Parts: sequence; C-alpha cells; structure tokens
Amino acid sequence: MKINEIFKRVREYQGRKQHEIAHLAGITHQSLSGFESEISTLSKNTQKEIAGHLGLNPDYIDGGVVNPFKSDRLIKVLIKEGILFENFEPLYFVAQFSSRITLIGLIAPPEVMKKLYRKLGITWIFAITFADSLGNIFLLRGKRDLINFAVDWRNLRRKISKVSVESNCLFSISQYVADKDLFEKIRVWDSVSKKDIEPLFHNVDFKEVNKEWTEDEEKQLTSQRSLQLDTLSELDLIIIKSMRDEKVSHDEILKFIKSKKSSIS
Repeated sequence: MKINEIFKRVREYQGRKQHEIAHLAGITHQSLSGFESEISTLSKNTQKEIAGHLGLNPDYIDGGVVNPFKSDRLIKVLIKEGILFENFEPLYFVAQFSSRITLIGLIAPPEVMKKLYRKLGITWIFAITFADSLGNIFLLRGKRDLINFAVDWRNLRRKISKVSVESNCLFSISQYVADKDLFEKIRVWDSVSKKDIEPLFHNVDFKEVNKEWTEDEEKQLTSQRSLQLDTLSELDLIIIKSMRDEKVSHDEILKFIKSKKSSIS
C-alpha cells in the first residue's frame, strides 16, 4: 500500500481534516491534498512530520519497518454509525501490519444500560480498544452516537474470528465493564487518553479467537445469507431474534426506534 493512501486512510479514520494536519506540518492544505491524491509529492522530511501527527512511524517512510504505526499517545478512531460492526475496516487495516492483536470490548456501566437493552439481553459494547504487536493502543467508537455500537458478545467474537482469518493476524479478546467515569470520557472523546485505556489490558483475561467456524456456526451463516439477513445491522438481527423469541413486544421496539430518531435529530 502506498504511503499517501496510508496517510489519507489514517487521517480519515481519526476524523481529522486536511487543513488541520497541513497546519501542524507547516504546509498548505493544497500540498497535502495533492499528496494524498497522488497529484504531487512531498519531501521525506515533510512526510515524516505528518506521520508523527497521525500516530505513524517516521521510519516507515524509509521502508525500514513493516508496521506503519508508532505512537506514545492513544490512537483514537471515529467511525460512521453502523460501520464498525459491519466490516471492521480500521481493524482490518491495522491487522494487516500486525502479527497479533489483543482486543477488549468495552461494556457500558450498569447504571447506563436502558430497560430495553436489559430486556433484549444485549451486552452493550459501546466501544472497542485494541493493541497491536508493537504496543500501539487504539480506541474505536461511533462518530455521533454510542448507541449504534450495541452488539452481543457472541456476534463480536464471530466477526473478530473473520478478521483474524482474512488478515492472518492472531487475536486475543476480552471484555470489560467500564465505570461511569471512563464511559463519559469516551463519550466526550477529547478527554480520554492512553493512561485511561492502557491499564485495562493488564486487568482482563484474554482468550484466543478460534479461527475455524464450528459446524453449527456454518449452518447459521448459510441460513442468514440465504435469507439475505447479512444486509441487516447486528442490532436489527438481535431485535428480530428477540421478537421471535417473544422477549420484547412490537410496542417496545417502536418506542425504541422513535427515541433513537429523536436523539439523532
């Protein structure tokens, strides 16, 4: 992958604008735009300056290292609603450069959980954090609303298993119930730092992700694809299953949808 494409992807993953990075690197917005679009070039010194602001390793510019990431700070990634648990694009991207990733699903504190989530039986993983083989730590959450990251643990494990197979990267995963303070810091976003996240990796027990689908899982995946259910979001699938199991009524689902729409507007 070309360095200009890496710069562009990582910048966009972090939700940072071209003019912001250009200003920090002491170049014009047009210069960075031209570089990312392969219209023009930048000196290696300028590229290394930009790399430092994006959590990338300046030595990667010279081709001396395999992993482009290197940062003492938390690398924070904002994802458009629904994208994270549909295709894990940023996680795929990091995994292709790393031999191992340890990942934690962050669960909302009990006092934050809503009645509907409790009734649906969802473990609300509102964000994920992971560390690559070099110790870089990433934090991923929704761009607008934490609610869009609702997913149950079993489906999260399945998706991580898929990432592991396709990227040829070993994964160890765990989950952690965040306290209210950490939850709010991640919600505010600007206030959360590496010192808030790094201790979590020493306080949980990780389990290796099984790369092979079980026979039952293969049957379930085949059935879902035949019904085109893979086009639905994880939350849609959970709600459909819950209604079929009569865990929640249609009225409660309608109230939930209305409350979600009003919170977004």
